[in-house]
Amino acid sequence: MSYKRFIFGVFMMLFFVSAYSEEQQDDPKLYIFVSFSMPEQSLKLWAINAARLEVPLLLRGFVDNDLQKTTAKTMALFGADANIELSIDPEKFQKFNIKAVPAVVIAEPETAASEKESANDGSAPSFDVVYGDTSLEEALERIAKSGSPESQKSAKLYLKKYRDQHE
Repeated sequence: MSYKRFIFGVFMMLFFVSAYSEEQQDDPKLYIFVSFSMPEQSLKLWAINAARLEVPLLLRGFVDNDLQKTTAKTMALFGADANIELSIDPEKFQKFNIKAVPAVVIAEPETAASEKESANDGSAPSFDVVYGDTSLEEALERIAKSGSPESQKSAKLYLKKYRDQHE
């Protein structure tokens, strides 16, 4: 019975977490792109760090295009009681032109809100991205130092929240 509940819980995470992002339209958006092809320890660390900022991990798609395989992989990797948020979102991978993972993106509210609108006109959104298997803190520090002025400010706010959660 608890396995069925877990599957339903993962199903909810995979499909309904994106609604969380839409609720906070005025906040700058932090996106963390990952893949199950990443080393397990790395993926676990990204999940822990993302949870500190209440940001879901974004996956391009299901494992072998199969919900059950994705659920099994999630349970094997994180356990049944894990407090992680995953979202399958191939559109964001495409919109931000994410070709490698992990990737951390900061997009301002106008960019995040206009994602659907600009998807039709072919224009690329304005955002800052850091690639590489570094820590979330390091990725945010890089954006805070060398991103656009708006992203620098947002990265500093996320860094403060991240560090406050760590203490």
